[in-house]
Amino acid sequence: MNQNFFTLGLAGHIDHGKTSLTKALTGIDTDRLKEEKERSISIELGYAPFELGADMKVSIIDVPGHERFIRQMIAGVAGIDLVILAVAADEGVMPQTKEHVEILSFLGVKKGIVAITKIDRVESGFTDLVKEDIKDQLSGTIFENSPIALVDSIHNVGIDDFKSIVYEQLLETKPRNVDAAFRMPIDQVFSMKGQGTIVRGTIYDGKVQEGDVITVYPKGKQLRVKQIQVHRQAVPMAIAGQRAAINVAGVTKEEIHRGEVLTTEHAYTSHNVIDVALHVVNDLEHPIKQRMPIRFYTGTTEVSGQIVFFDRNIVEQTDGEILCQIRLQEDVIVKRGDRFVIRRPSPVETIAGGWIIDPNGERYRFGEETINSLRSKRDGTPQQRVRDILIVEKYLKIEELTKRANCSVDILKRMEIANELIVIQDSFCILHEQVASLKVTFTQEVQTYHTNYPMRPGIDKAQLLAQSHLPKVIGDLILSVLEEENKLLRKGPYIYTSSFQAHFPKQWAKRMESCVESVRRDQLQVAPFIEYISKAGIPTNVADDFVKFLIDSQILYMLTDKEYIHRDSLIESIRALKRETDNTFDIQAVKAVLNLSRKYVVPFLELLDKLDITVRKDNVRKWNKNASDVFN
Repeated sequence: MNQNFFTLGLAGHIDHGKTSLTKALTGIDTDRLKEEKERSISIELGYAPFELGADMKVSIIDVPGHERFIRQMIAGVAGIDLVILAVAADEGVMPQTKEHVEILSFLGVKKGIVAITKIDRVESGFTDLVKEDIKDQLSGTIFENSPIALVDSIHNVGIDDFKSIVYEQLLETKPRNVDAAFRMPIDQVFSMKGQGTIVRGTIYDGKVQEGDVITVYPKGKQLRVKQIQVHRQAVPMAIAGQRAAINVAGVTKEEIHRGEVLTTEHAYTSHNVIDVALHVVNDLEHPIKQRMPIRFYTGTTEVSGQIVFFDRNIVEQTDGEILCQIRLQEDVIVKRGDRFVIRRPSPVETIAGGWIIDPNGERYRFGEETINSLRSKRDGTPQQRVRDILIVEKYLKIEELTKRANCSVDILKRMEIANELIVIQDSFCILHEQVASLKVTFTQEVQTYHTNYPMRPGIDKAQLLAQSHLPKVIGDLILSVLEEENKLLRKGPYIYTSSFQAHFPKQWAKRMESCVESVRRDQLQVAPFIEYISKAGIPTNVADDFVKFLIDSQILYMLTDKEYIHRDSLIESIRALKRETDNTFDIQAVKAVLNLSRKYVVPFLELLDKLDITVRKDNVRKWNKNASDVFN
């Protein structure tokens, strides 16, 4: 079964029931700190696994609602796929609610659900009025057309219906890019005795596996992944959309900090001069002045800097987009399209947000020439727009790509001729680097399968393609390239690496060899095979793979549905019969030669017939002259 991974965020005004709703949905109290318990407010981010079904794994982030903890709120919301806005029925939309909504808009959150909480605190006939008032207050925001649910978290009213709404919304949400380079902004760092340093965060892009070598930026220091946990469960791999705790070697707790980023080495670079497209808040209380000090938030990073305008010296209010630049005091890890929020240090307030046009900004002159240059960067060339879209989406159908990139099919053809992308069967487009990334992913998936199931001949092609979540034509392309490069091979429905040979699992090899030797010693008078397995102490969960491996390898041959004989015993018995019988023989002759009862002779002769070594006619058998000489 295919699984998708999402992160769900709860936002809203202080004491509007976010933590209680999280507990009602997950059974987990996310207020972890003593101060949080005493004050009944969330200060740090709270996390909980939210079970919605076998096909969907969800992490919930409960973000603080108090104005003093907005930076924690930004860090939590930055990695989410769907947001729940909690609004208490007895208070309605409050100032912090509005600030949260604007921050969510700046951070590019497009899907949301409004949860009207604490409905037990208002009269039943009053809830419709509350609902209409909230809809009016949220008009023109990202929640304007969002589903609205009524819940009482304490008494579990409306929770099941609310879960159904969340599930339906996530079904329409595109999973994050698993095949991009790994990136995880760090929001917590701690250590455990006997384990060492552990970092926690939401994986934005790609995936990470045990044993991987990753880099912490902006330090550029390499780390090795020792262990991964997702909600306290050890896992071999974590992917985009999941909350993960990663136990790393090569760094102490004091050397790594919240706000830094774990990535694949060389996949990202650090920057401190960034070209941006900026939108200011609707109700700006104080003007934004040229080169004014600001606090810049992206992901879990918080850095001081200044804002630089090229077409004005002050902003008092605007409905439009401002092309400008952020110059930071420290390097940050960002890429084109990343979202950010800007706050004023004093008086403290959220003033703007937007998206990054170019993380590699330079120092420009004031004037229209720079604005035109930034506008061109923002819009990009048709080729750049195609690339930007495919980097995010991995692949798209031609008609959708031309529509979204606002380009013609001729542009795609020219890019294909220039070896900038691949067009598959006049249907899908994909970048070469995405193909390279998918090749690595496919190879790793097959290697992981070999590690988990060393006795199987390989992974079924259909299973591999299903795990990839790719259209069949793209999956077939990746496999064909890997086969041409001799990195993956195919035999029937099975895919395996060129260096792989099926073998006993290391931890059970000696017991399995002992089991096979016991069967060999018993020649044709074997017991049910399960007895050998039990006596050797082989776990039942590997028994089926063990039997199939022995049959496929022609080490054992099936005598009955419960009994198997060793290849050596089969060959010795055939040779003995050929020495002592004529071209034809019956059961009595076999019993005499092999000194066996009818119980063993009948299935043995039926096996010879099945292998085309003998041909039966009535009660007599004769040796098949056309049979393979394998057993001679």
